[in-house]
Amino acid sequence: MSERVRRDDYASWKAAAPAWERQRDLIAVVGAPVTARLVELLDPQPGEAILEVACGNGEVGLAVAALLGDGVLIQSDFVPRMVDAARREAERLDIQGIEHRVLDATNLDVATGSLDGIVCRWGYMLLPEPAAGLMEAVRVLRPGGRVSLAVWAESDRNPWATVVGRTLVSMGLLEPPDPEAPGPFRLGDRARLLQTVHSAGLEVVVDEEVAVTWRAPSPASFWDSTLDLSTTLREWVGRVTEVELTEIRRRVEASLTTYATADGLSLPGVSRVVLAVKPAR
Repeated sequence: MSERVRRDDYASWKAAAPAWERQRDLIAVVGAPVTARLVELLDPQPGEAILEVACGNGEVGLAVAALLGDGVLIQSDFVPRMVDAARREAERLDIQGIEHRVLDATNLDVATGSLDGIVCRWGYMLLPEPAAGLMEAVRVLRPGGRVSLAVWAESDRNPWATVVGRTLVSMGLLEPPDPEAPGPFRLGDRARLLQTVHSAGLEVVVDEEVAVTWRAPSPASFWDSTLDLSTTLREWVGRVTEVELTEIRRRVEASLTTYATADGLSLPGVSRVVLAVKPAR
C-alpha cells in the first residue's frame, strides 16, 4: 500500500510543483512565522552539515544556509521539479554552499551519522509512514543532532486550507479525506505527533504552536490561488457542471465572509513546531 500511495503522491506533487513555484511569494509570506521559528530552534552553526527534507521552493533551507558559513546545506525533495525550483531560487539570490539532491525522506542516500541537523516544514505528515521518515532522520544524524520540523495543526484550526474542500464535501461532490492517509492534517493532533516523534527514537525538546495568516485581496483571488496550489481540488472542480461550479463558488464566498476585513480576506491557521534531538549515546 505504501508504495502505491507514494507513487500517487509523487504524481500529485510533480503536477503541483509548477504552481508552487508560481505561488512562491504567497507561500513564503504565509509560512514566514513558521520558517523563522524552525530556523531559530534548529540554531544552525557555522561549519555544520544540515539537510532540508521536502524543501519545496526552498525558502526554509535558504534561511538556514545564510547561517552556516563554511558549512553545507543539502536541499532535498523526492520531486525533481521541486528541487529545481529550490536551485533556481538559490541561484537567483546567489547563495553558496548548497547541494541540491532528489531524495526520498524514507530512504535517504546520506551516510549514517553524517549530519548535524535536519529541517522540514510541512513534509513528514505527507509521508506514507511518517515514523519511518523520522527513523531515517535518526540514522543520518550524529548523536545529539537536531530535527526541527513543522506540521499543520487540526483541520478545523486551518480554515485557509479547508474552505473549498469542505464545500465540495457538503455538496456530496467529494468524499471526506481519510484521516489516516498522507495529508496536511494527519499529524495535527498533538499527542499523535509527539508519539510519532518519540517512536522514531527522538527526544522532544520543544513542542509549540505557531500562528499563520493567509491573506487575499478578494474571494476571487483566494479561489484562484487555492485551486492553483491544489491539484486534487482542481481536478474535482474540473469535473463539475457550470451550474455546480457557480453554486460551489457562491458557497465558498459565503464561508469567506467570516474572514473579511477592510483590506480583503484574512484566514487564520496554526502550525505545530517541534524540536527533537537524537540521544547522545
